[in-house]
Amino acid sequence: MEFAQKFTPIVKKKLHWSSFEIGATVISPHRRTKRGSGQLKSAVILAAGIGSRLSPITDEIPKCCVTINEESIIRRITHQLLSCDQNMNINIVVGHLSDKVRNEIEGQPDNVKIVENREYLITNNMESCRIGLGQNNVMEGDVLIINGDCVYSDSVVSSMHGLNHSAICIDSSHYSKESMKTLIEGTRAVAISKEILESQGGVSSIDIYNFTNIDLRNLYRIMEGYFQQQVRDKWTEVAINDLLKKPNSNVRTLDIAGQKWIEIDDLDDLEIARKLW
Repeated sequence: MEFAQKFTPIVKKKLHWSSFEIGATVISPHRRTKRGSGQLKSAVILAAGIGSRLSPITDEIPKCCVTINEESIIRRITHQLLSCDQNMNINIVVGHLSDKVRNEIEGQPDNVKIVENREYLITNNMESCRIGLGQNNVMEGDVLIINGDCVYSDSVVSSMHGLNHSAICIDSSHYSKESMKTLIEGTRAVAISKEILESQGGVSSIDIYNFTNIDLRNLYRIMEGYFQQQVRDKWTEVAINDLLKKPNSNVRTLDIAGQKWIEIDDLDDLEIARKLW
């Protein structure tokens, strides 16, 4: 169980929690999640950024190595994924202080790999995602794409891992101006952008995505197109938005309203996260 108690809740961007969480899904580490191709589901964790808003902490360590309840963000999300499937391929895309991340995941199984974005200073996370998808055969099956500065309850990760369709994870209970927002028509997600307003029906995305193989390959082609045009300063969500515009796109949403999560951008976020967990 994970309890959020013994403190006064603070209204803050990019987070949601219920008063307590009971009965989070527990998945055997021996469970193997295969898709039509017979390939295990993989994951790409985007963790190359500088995290300047979390300075001076990130002057010494990458943001993904910041600890919550004595466990770093990157070890937490890696453990959550391996609890869903101990054999899944996990590519962690690093840049800023990359050796610190390598040290942090030392001792992880061989299917957890470091992939480096050597141009992290002049690119954005779409380029990190493109690099991560292109390594270690992760595109043979379905892939989870996760931002490395987010902390989630176990049930959020396991729910996304269990999907057999493409989906954007959303939180309909909390609207944040700084978050990516998703527009939904029927069962389909049709747009994702920071510019979508609540009055337009925008719902906050929480920076974890699942893509099945066909959608994944289309997404990768879009990212390759930006790379070929030497446009490498875009968010991953720009490519996802392009994918959603395709007439054959059938990306849905998974609403985790009432479950705990937070994106850690600054010191205030970090303080709240350490109270939540």
